[in-house]
Amino acid sequence: MSNPAPDDGFKLFVGSLPSDCTSDELNTVFSTYGEVTHIHVMNPHPRSGQRCAFVFYARKESGDDAVKVLDNQYKIRADAPHPIVVRWSKDSGFDSSEGKGDGKGDWGDRPRRTEPPVDGHKLFVGGLPADVGEEELRLVFGTYGEVMHCHIMGAHPRSGLRCAFIYYGQYESAQDAIKVLDNIYKIREDAADAIQVRWANKDSEKQLGKGDSWGDSWSNGGKGDYWGKGSGKDNY
Repeated sequence: MSNPAPDDGFKLFVGSLPSDCTSDELNTVFSTYGEVTHIHVMNPHPRSGQRCAFVFYARKESGDDAVKVLDNQYKIRADAPHPIVVRWSKDSGFDSSEGKGDGKGDWGDRPRRTEPPVDGHKLFVGGLPADVGEEELRLVFGTYGEVMHCHIMGAHPRSGLRCAFIYYGQYESAQDAIKVLDNIYKIREDAADAIQVRWANKDSEKQLGKGDSWGDSWSNGGKGDYWGKGSGKDNY
């Protein structure tokens, strides 16, 4: 018996893609195995230049077939150094064969802890799209070290944008992420602005005056608030 399709389809993660890979190119490859309902290609990785993508199928069986045939076997370009990585997205609820990749081209395939750390190195990340997911953030931030926990806040009531908190196990990992990503990296190609990445420790929270960073930022109309760096925009 077939599994009922989620609202957005059965979701696969695809890694080790070239920087100029397009959704049309992916659709040509993945539609061989069944109806592709949606493809989302992420921006190039800030260091490697490679891309990753999420491919959504109408039927789970199509995704199973694509994983079996393509994962660590198919090169999307003849001159590619490695085959692509194809597996079920971690939030899909389905398991792919574990441990097949060599870790060379895959974004962020690292050991992870889902529980929040008691005392971690905490970053604030702002300017995120409304549909951003935890896996998407882990793929980007996992490049700089082990992401111990990722918490995405609800969408802003006016702008619709989200913010998140990323917890690293190592101080150096957080520092690297800030240097490379803050006001430089766009998590989506069509984003109006780059994301903001900065420390979110207790001292910075105290700068808000009342400690309720979420509520205060919404109540002051976005003028000089914590999320927007005083830009006058609701751009966290």
